Amino acid sequence: MAENNDGKKVRKVQVARVDREISLELAVAIQRAWGKMLLQTRYPSHASGGVDGVCYEFSVWVRGMGDIYGQTWSPENGLPAEMVSLGESLIGLASDKKVPEQPLIAKLKAFEDRITNP
Repeated sequence: MAENNDGKKVRKVQVARVDREISLELAVAIQRAWGKMLLQTRYPSHASGGVDGVCYEFSVWVRGMGDIYGQTWSPENGLPAEMVSLGESLIGLASDKKVPEQPLIAKLKAFEDRITNP
């Protein structure tokens, strides 16, 4: 945004993309964990972000609902922080073809279980 940089100019957002084929088991684990977490997303009545931090946005398609979305700002603990950690693990998996899927699948299933059975 122009008002947020010294040159007062609109700049393009930098986007990085990495593709990796994943197993059906990993795809289902991601979809289930993201879906269950995002179905619990609630937004505060007023903005709660700060001036320094990171806003993480998540989305997933859920049958009967379509795309659902949620965001969190610099979570330090709890399920939102764990979801961010899992998202960063997915980035690592996509970036390095040697990283095995099974440990991440186990983490996603454990995460889903904590959401389902708090």
